[in-house]
Amino acid sequence: MIHMLLAIMYFQYAARNWEHAGQQSGLNDISNRHYHYALSFLPQLMASHTLQDVQALTMIALHMRSFPKPGPCWMLSTTTLNLAIELGLHRSAKRWASTAPRKSTLEIEMRKRTFWSLFLMHVMTCGKLGRPIPLREEDFDVELPEPVDDDLLSEDGIDTSKPRKCGFLVAMESFRILPAILDLYRSIYSIKRSPQNYIDNVKRLEKRFREWREQWPHEMKATDATKDEEGRVHAQYLTMASLEFRLLLRHPSLSLTSCAEFNEENLTVCMEVSRQMLQHVRVIQKYKSLDTNWQSGALYVLAISTTLFGHWKRAEQVTPSSLASLRRDMDDWLSIMGDVSELLGRSPLTVAVVARSLIPYRLRQASARGCACDSRQDLVYARTASRCKGGFFGSFFSGFII
Repeated sequence: MIHMLLAIMYFQYAARNWEHAGQQSGLNDISNRHYHYALSFLPQLMASHTLQDVQALTMIALHMRSFPKPGPCWMLSTTTLNLAIELGLHRSAKRWASTAPRKSTLEIEMRKRTFWSLFLMHVMTCGKLGRPIPLREEDFDVELPEPVDDDLLSEDGIDTSKPRKCGFLVAMESFRILPAILDLYRSIYSIKRSPQNYIDNVKRLEKRFREWREQWPHEMKATDATKDEEGRVHAQYLTMASLEFRLLLRHPSLSLTSCAEFNEENLTVCMEVSRQMLQHVRVIQKYKSLDTNWQSGALYVLAISTTLFGHWKRAEQVTPSSLASLRRDMDDWLSIMGDVSELLGRSPLTVAVVARSLIPYRLRQASARGCACDSRQDLVYARTASRCKGGFFGSFFSGFII
């Protein structure tokens, strides 16, 4: 576990110092040495079946989550979750048989933290890949971890003589919304969806979402999290998670109703959510805290394509000012996607695949509305797109934008 901790730490250092190629290469090499050494124990970890083995495998899967391709994370997290279920990590300690060996408070808390961290990662990976999720909401009853820092936990219990504090509130709130995410994928994204229940399911999930938002601690609200930079970044990411939930819930491509009013409401919500998402990603970019995985890139491209689709759908409402605002937003998104490409170890030219879908739209709408178009800027975009051969975003996200 120590080697995986160091591997993750050095990898993040390298990813966020891509301006210095020599330093980045050295940090990546150190990270890979620790990672490959930890991988050499993979057969033993899978065979031993202890809590510590599941913790170590979870850390390896967490590191794999940062890779440009999702396959390794999905495969290892699937195997690790099966081991966790075999060890009963998904069950509440209150439901253990009276004859079962007693476990300390520390071990019970470690079991909770390991299960929720592993399950959250696995659910998000399965959801993005469109693959079935192995557990339903009614299949586990383990409680959420206690929101206390490690130094207050011991074999004897929680130290109540010191003020209780928690440095992972963002994780706690992510765990709380996880059952609703399971419900979202089961009812909105399942293969056998029910058109008759679609609107009721959306309203029910919206209610769960509002209840979750209302109970956020003030430290996790983006408008209140001003104490330190780390807290502000955590608040931005939690807000992004809430926006992602609404975007996935309301996306027009998943509508099963013929009600024009409800479909129009879906589009309005998604366009507003995409706009808010850009504002928060700008802040995250400012702090150089963009996530280093393909999942975030996929979400950003979904927001971009939704924004473009919304403007295309409402072409009759396009004005010169709205077109200019759209162009500024797309420029900001392209800047963000360029940084994401760098974090994934790819050329920034790969973001031009987004521009290839943007340019025809902008030129079409500009000519249709008689809006002034900056032909010189469009030429720069077009030349960049013609030089781009696809790359990572070109192949992986083509379904979103082409």
